[in-house]
Amino acid sequence: MNALQRIRRARIARDIAELDLQRALVQAAQDGVRQVDMAAAAQMAQPSVSTRLAHASRVPQATKGFSGADPYEIAQRYHLGYISEGQLMDELSRWEYLPEPEPEHIFDDGGPNPPGTWDDVVRAHRHKLISDEQYNKLLELDDEA
Repeated sequence: MNALQRIRRARIARDIAELDLQRALVQAAQDGVRQVDMAAAAQMAQPSVSTRLAHASRVPQATKGFSGADPYEIAQRYHLGYISEGQLMDELSRWEYLPEPEPEHIFDDGGPNPPGTWDDVVRAHRHKLISDEQYNKLLELDDEA
């Protein structure tokens, strides 16, 4: 793995670690854990825990039965080795993809699609989180549906 690949991998790992930390803090709060104890466990100041919990509604929770909140996160977890290829393919083939929104104007490209659309898989492929072979297999499965 070259230096640029290590940088890219570290960035993806940081993003996933942040999601996992946020979700763990939310779960701890729901379980009644005191913020001071969460802060000690996370090695951060209690006001930082409070701030993170105040913004918790912005953090998407993993979809039940899936390893992430959207197909892109699932692909990130696969890329990092957190889930197997079999789990990746199973989850992405079972995902109920949201329809891509129609642009408001005929000349409008509509901007980025919301999480949960097929665009997540396209981005994961473009960002080399999944291989050409995996992407093509998912396309085949989508065509069969």
